[in-house]
Amino acid sequence: MNKSYPLYFHIGYPKTATSFLQDEIFPQFKSIHFIPLSELKDPLLKITSQDEFNFDYKKIREDIISKLDPDKPNLISFEGLCGEIIFKHTNQKQIADRLHKLFPESHIIIIIRNQYDLIKSLYRQSIHLGGTKKFTEFINFQYGKIKPSYITIDGRVNLEMFKFLPLIDYYNELFNPSNVHIILFEIIKVDGIKKFVEKFISILRTNDQIKTPNKLTNEGYQLRQIQIARFLNKIFKKNKLIENGLIPDIPIPKIGRLNTSLIRKILQSKLSFKLLGHKPIDNPQIKLIIKEYFKENNLSLDKKYNLSLSKLYQEFYF
Repeated sequence: MNKSYPLYFHIGYPKTATSFLQDEIFPQFKSIHFIPLSELKDPLLKITSQDEFNFDYKKIREDIISKLDPDKPNLISFEGLCGEIIFKHTNQKQIADRLHKLFPESHIIIIIRNQYDLIKSLYRQSIHLGGTKKFTEFINFQYGKIKPSYITIDGRVNLEMFKFLPLIDYYNELFNPSNVHIILFEIIKVDGIKKFVEKFISILRTNDQIKTPNKLTNEGYQLRQIQIARFLNKIFKKNKLIENGLIPDIPIPKIGRLNTSLIRKILQSKLSFKLLGHKPIDNPQIKLIIKEYFKENNLSLDKKYNLSLSKLYQEFYF
């Protein structure tokens, strides 16, 4: 590995246009070598999920180095590197420690998004994967309060995982602080996709000319799609979450497999949105509670890293 060229790890968070960047933007780079996840899936999954007794630092480092281009900067993008959010593998610190031990001179890029919208998007994903819970159940909202959920696979998120400050602080302790970069997803909302991509490009220090679309194309479930999907997920066999369905996952000629993947394909079609509309998921009471839950953490994050959350992005974070 040529140490004169930097190695960038884009670690997430999820639901911050990661797939868009990986599919539409990163492959356009000419002066940056972007390694697709398919080429590094095994070592990256070991970094995030393998137990320490079996983790072979030397082998993992060699596997990653073998995919790097020695003659230009390299970029690795995997949102799992910020921790497995839905299933609550509280491994954020271990992943950071491993990345530092493997590549201590690397750059870390973290994209954050206001917690309410991030959690709503993760809720959509949980329904895509076969979940059946209401949004209040998903965030473990009980008796007027949000309670942490520590059971590994219960179809809920643990809101403690979305306090960004501890993770960002820790990366700044481990790595050179000038190598830890924070991007706000809300740049898309305020200034547009082009400005968001330009922010990423400025971190990579490339002059590559990148074409950016005017909007993100992936539209997730809205309220009515979620209501239908939750009902159907109780009937059909699941493909991700560990829940039992009444109807087995069997192939049907010209239709496909009767499972949550087929449900998702139908409910995310243009016809679905035409018939069911685009009524958003929203709960003003829960929104206020979630914002209040993260208020102190976000204020500290804003003050420490000068992110302008309380000035330019107040409507999203406070």
